[in-house]
Amino acid sequence: YVSDPSQAGDHRYSTGSAQIPEDTDWSVKVRLASPSVPDGVWLRLPDASVISGRPDETALALDALKVRSLENCVLLDVRCCLPELGDLREQYDDIVELVNDGNDLGYLLEEQGQGAPRFMERFAAALEYEGCRDLRLALDIAQNLRCYEWIPSDSLRDLGLKKLRESGVAEELLASGVIDPESCAAELLESAGYLLTTDESGYITRNSREFIHDRTAPERAEPVMGPL
Repeated sequence: YVSDPSQAGDHRYSTGSAQIPEDTDWSVKVRLASPSVPDGVWLRLPDASVISGRPDETALALDALKVRSLENCVLLDVRCCLPELGDLREQYDDIVELVNDGNDLGYLLEEQGQGAPRFMERFAAALEYEGCRDLRLALDIAQNLRCYEWIPSDSLRDLGLKKLRESGVAEELLASGVIDPESCAAELLESAGYLLTTDESGYITRNSREFIHDRTAPERAEPVMGPL
């Protein structure tokens, strides 16, 4: 549906927080104008009509603007629920491509990796790890989460105990409290090339799996660390 919101919606992701607040309102919203409506109208994405059967929101926006297609519109403003992705106006010359990618981001965040455990936390950590400042790259990262090893901080104790036992440390010593399994696990992860997220909610690194670039050009290959 077309509207002119007085306030921006809550953001799903913020660097320094591996939690992405639940916000199903919009992923990207664009303010489009036309000769008949120079002040423009806001189109919220994703277009819910694709999955809900509700009226086509893009069609409603075009009708309000009195134009036949997005190509006949002028982009006045754009906002993204992931503000760290930067100014999308500088990233897109084609309004249709911007709307399509805004839709895809919305569907991705709603599906949460088709119910994958802790998808939001893993995705946010991967965005931070890559220093992602581009919507196309964010979409590629979401489709390539298998390329990242992510260890949540709340699992450090169990990981530390496992590694200590594998090293032959006696159960009596582990039970004595002399050894801190969490600190042990953190040191092992850091030595293996894992990076701690800004909010210290988890550790992440790249593995050796191939990163498939659907929307972005591949960068020069760099050595990656394997899983711990």
